[in-house]
Parts: sequence; structure tokens; C-alpha cells
Amino acid sequence: TNARYWLFDEPTLALDKQSVATFLNYLSTARAKNKMVIFSSHAGDEVFHICDHILSITNPSLFLDGVKTNG
Repeated sequence: TNARYWLFDEPTLALDKQSVATFLNYLSTARAKNKMVIFSSHAGDEVFHICDHILSITNPSLFLDGVKTNG
């Protein structure tokens, strides 16, 4: 797609592990092409694997707003 912004709501919820890995790889490729990917997820491991900026919302307050760093 030529869209610059991609928005997903729980995109991996019903996927098996192999499909999740494929999807996350696809998102990584999209990011490398300067696409902005925004998605909601309850799967923290996926979020921290793919995202470079994370907003965490809990009961309905903003809990975390930060840029992921190596380490």
C-alpha cells in the first residue's frame, strides 16, 4: 500500500506464533520504508519488539509515554 500511516487494533490477537512473526516482520519492513505504524495491543512482548515509541494507557490514564532505547 502507498498509505503513509497504518492503524491496527489488536492485529495479532487471533494469529498463531508463526503468523505473528510474519506480521511483525512485515511491520518492520514497512517502518524501514518510512511508514508510520500505530497499533493497540495487550501483547507487551510484541509491542516492545516492534515499536520505537510506546504509549501505555491504564484505567484510563496515560501510564507511560516514551521512546524505547537499546539496553
